[in-house]
Amino acid sequence: MQSKVIVIGLDGATFKIIEPLLAQNALPGIGKLVKNGTKATLLSTIPPATIPAWPSFMTGMNPGKHGVFDFFKYDKGRNRIITGDDICAKTIWEVLSDFGKRSIVMNVPATYPLKKINGIIVSGLLTPEGEEFISPPAEREFIDSAADGYRINENICLLSDKEILSDLYLVTQKQRKAFLALLQQKEWDFAMIMFRGTDVVQHLFWEQQEIIKQFYRFVDSTAEELIDIFPDAMIVVISDHGFQSQEKDFHINKWLVDNGFMSIKRGGKDKLQIYQEIEKLSGRKGFILRTMPRLQCLGKFCRCLGINRDKIENFLSGIGIKWAKMNIPDWIRRLVASKDYQIDWSHTKAATSQFWTPESKAISINVKEKFMQGTVESHEYENIRKKILEQLCRLEDPETNKPIVKKIWLKEELYWGPCLEEAPDMILELQNGYNITDIFTAESYVSKRKNLKGCHHREGILVIAGKDIKKEQILAEKNILLWDLAPTILHYLNIPIPQDCDGRVLLELFDENSDVKKRKIQKIQMNVSKPKQGPYISKAQQEQIKERLRALGYI
Repeated sequence: MQSKVIVIGLDGATFKIIEPLLAQNALPGIGKLVKNGTKATLLSTIPPATIPAWPSFMTGMNPGKHGVFDFFKYDKGRNRIITGDDICAKTIWEVLSDFGKRSIVMNVPATYPLKKINGIIVSGLLTPEGEEFISPPAEREFIDSAADGYRINENICLLSDKEILSDLYLVTQKQRKAFLALLQQKEWDFAMIMFRGTDVVQHLFWEQQEIIKQFYRFVDSTAEELIDIFPDAMIVVISDHGFQSQEKDFHINKWLVDNGFMSIKRGGKDKLQIYQEIEKLSGRKGFILRTMPRLQCLGKFCRCLGINRDKIENFLSGIGIKWAKMNIPDWIRRLVASKDYQIDWSHTKAATSQFWTPESKAISINVKEKFMQGTVESHEYENIRKKILEQLCRLEDPETNKPIVKKIWLKEELYWGPCLEEAPDMILELQNGYNITDIFTAESYVSKRKNLKGCHHREGILVIAGKDIKKEQILAEKNILLWDLAPTILHYLNIPIPQDCDGRVLLELFDENSDVKKRKIQKIQMNVSKPKQGPYISKAQQEQIKERLRALGYI
């Protein structure tokens, strides 16, 4: 019998949630896999973010080779949303196609625009509205029928937590139905589905743990059903990163300004910080998700009229309504920008969230050779990096007198490959419980959150079971990387591994006497064409995707 592999991606899944549920026998699907297979911590990329993590899984390569480091890519003087065409390496399903294996791939981020493979692919996050998201297109009718109308995205304009969750369950169920129908009625050797809902509920409802646990139980039912339907398949449950409590905010923009690395000025057409500020200051989970369209309109309206918070407070004080400043909730006061700030690029040496999303925790030096508004000469580059590194490493939380930063990585310490120059120059690893913001107007560098929020952590999950997999094995050492999975799966299916893969074959997963363990690891040189240089997603489509990412807490 030919070997088959099923991968279930649970975006952001963490053993912090799974372990207590396993102890209560509340996850029968994952529980069966643990009993009949191997469990281990899966280390994400640094940073542990959706992008570059999923592309690293897809290719078996570090970001310096596959070429995407964030949701955004600096290109021809502007930041744009990345697409699958920006990935500079073959994905596991493309390699399998080259060797005659059939794949079914559903809802994986950065798989748009669609590439022809031997099988079926349904694109995921970063797919523009109104574009074809199923290849081959002839499968659209089958998938829509199986799912009662397939959907990629949840509705971002709902008004209550109950409605948000209901729609998230609905979208997940549609994806689950379509996936199960495809696997039962189509030919395949490799199949993968990625459920984004685990990430969404943890971003929005971290303080409401029962909501999160209930959603884990819901997606676990898919694993249980797949085990029953395909008892001979190797089933792999993974996450692209884990999760943790965000207890404190580090306002890195303020730090860069105060230490002379960034300059800001009044006026201009800079975007309001309303989404990010409300999300970080509000205790109302899902508030942006529900009210974003109205916030966007109000924020732009205020900007057009030249209205900011200072003017409102001065006006109220002037007419005797001083109680407003003391009694209006933070999230309302922050709705209008405190000042009309934008970056003064002519005096800026380094920037962060203007190039990268906050979860990337990345800094780029504003080098003339790279950026249109660059100010830094190439001979100044290393000195500026060194100054930022030394000063940030000394920065302490005034409440604890302990460092905020665990480690600062230079790009060449983390990544290698032909795309290294496109990487951020420095990547911050913060202490547990901290995350960065992108607001300029904070009163201090560190602020304690009134309400806990979920943010990413590097430790994800790996649970794997099937023929030739060791049973009831727990790998305590945290040395398995996300990009190890692709070469391991290829080896299991007896397919040569691209020579450029950075991942290793995880031989420790396999029974000592199995053919998989004994068989020689095959390598092959594969030619990969350079990423296409357009046409890119239209400006309007990019704005739609940005709003969705913003609503989900990614930017």
